[in-house]
Amino acid sequence: EIGEPSKAAAYVKAKRKAAKFIERRGEGLHHVGYRVDDCAAALAAMVSAGATPIDSTPRRGSRGTTVAFVHPKGNLGTLVELVQV
Repeated sequence: EIGEPSKAAAYVKAKRKAAKFIERRGEGLHHVGYRVDDCAAALAAMVSAGATPIDSTPRRGSRGTTVAFVHPKGNLGTLVELVQV
Protein backbone atom coordinates (compact mmCIF):
# COMPACT_ATOMS: atom_id res chain seq x y z
CA GLU A 1 0.00 0.00 0.00
CA ILE A 2 1.32 3.42 -0.92
CA GLY A 3 0.53 6.24 1.48
CA GLU A 4 0.37 9.97 0.90
CA PRO A 5 3.58 11.65 -0.23
CA SER A 6 5.76 12.81 2.61
CA LYS A 7 6.13 16.47 3.45
CA ALA A 8 9.70 16.29 2.14
CA ALA A 9 8.52 14.99 -1.24
CA ALA A 10 5.85 17.71 -1.42
CA TYR A 11 8.51 20.32 -0.58
CA VAL A 12 10.80 19.07 -3.37
CA LYS A 13 7.91 19.12 -5.84
CA ALA A 14 7.03 22.70 -4.85
CA LYS A 15 10.68 23.75 -5.24
CA ARG A 16 10.74 22.24 -8.75
CA LYS A 17 7.60 24.17 -9.69
CA ALA A 18 9.11 27.39 -8.39
CA ALA A 19 12.37 26.74 -10.26
CA LYS A 20 10.45 26.09 -13.48
CA PHE A 21 8.51 29.34 -13.01
CA ILE A 22 11.73 31.33 -12.47
CA GLU A 23 13.39 29.72 -15.50
CA ARG A 24 10.41 30.61 -17.70
CA ARG A 25 9.62 34.11 -16.42
CA GLY A 26 12.61 35.27 -14.45
CA GLU A 27 12.61 36.39 -10.85
CA GLY A 28 9.59 38.22 -9.53
CA LEU A 29 6.21 37.84 -7.90
CA HIS A 30 4.55 34.46 -8.44
CA HIS A 31 1.16 35.02 -6.84
CA VAL A 32 -0.81 37.19 -4.46
CA GLY A 33 -3.28 35.78 -1.97
CA TYR A 34 -6.31 37.74 -0.82
CA ARG A 35 -8.26 36.81 2.31
CA VAL A 36 -11.98 36.86 1.50
CA ASP A 37 -15.10 36.24 3.56
CA ASP A 38 -16.77 34.11 0.88
CA CYS A 39 -14.49 32.43 -1.65
CA ALA A 40 -17.31 31.41 -4.01
CA ALA A 41 -18.75 34.93 -4.08
CA ALA A 42 -15.31 36.51 -4.60
CA LEU A 43 -14.55 34.10 -7.45
CA ALA A 44 -17.93 34.80 -9.06
CA ALA A 45 -17.34 38.56 -8.78
CA MET A 46 -13.91 38.27 -10.42
CA VAL A 47 -15.27 36.09 -13.23
CA SER A 48 -18.18 38.48 -13.84
CA ALA A 49 -15.60 41.30 -14.08
CA GLY A 50 -13.79 39.37 -16.83
CA ALA A 51 -11.19 37.31 -14.95
CA THR A 52 -10.38 33.78 -16.12
CA PRO A 53 -10.69 31.24 -13.32
CA ILE A 54 -8.33 28.31 -12.91
CA ASP A 55 -10.73 26.72 -10.43
CA SER A 56 -14.36 26.65 -11.55
CA THR A 57 -15.41 26.27 -7.91
CA PRO A 58 -13.50 26.81 -4.66
CA ARG A 59 -11.65 23.83 -3.21
CA ARG A 60 -10.07 22.78 0.04
CA GLY A 61 -6.77 24.51 0.74
CA SER A 62 -4.17 24.04 3.42
CA ARG A 63 -4.80 24.55 7.13
CA GLY A 64 -8.58 24.28 6.81
CA THR A 65 -8.96 27.08 4.27
CA THR A 66 -11.04 27.23 1.11
CA VAL A 67 -9.22 28.53 -1.97
CA ALA A 68 -9.69 29.37 -5.64
CA PHE A 69 -7.15 30.56 -8.19
CA VAL A 70 -7.56 33.10 -10.98
CA HIS A 71 -5.37 32.93 -14.09
CA PRO A 72 -2.48 35.42 -14.29
CA LYS A 73 -3.35 36.40 -17.89
CA GLY A 74 -5.80 39.07 -16.79
CA ASN A 75 -3.83 40.15 -13.73
CA LEU A 76 -0.64 41.62 -15.19
CA GLY A 77 0.99 38.17 -15.12
CA THR A 78 0.34 37.51 -11.43
CA LEU A 79 -1.60 34.46 -10.24
CA VAL A 80 -4.36 35.43 -7.78
CA GLU A 81 -5.34 33.16 -4.89
CA LEU A 82 -8.59 33.79 -3.04
CA VAL A 83 -8.43 32.41 0.51
CA GLN A 84 -11.38 31.95 2.85
CA VAL A 85 -10.25 31.24 6.39
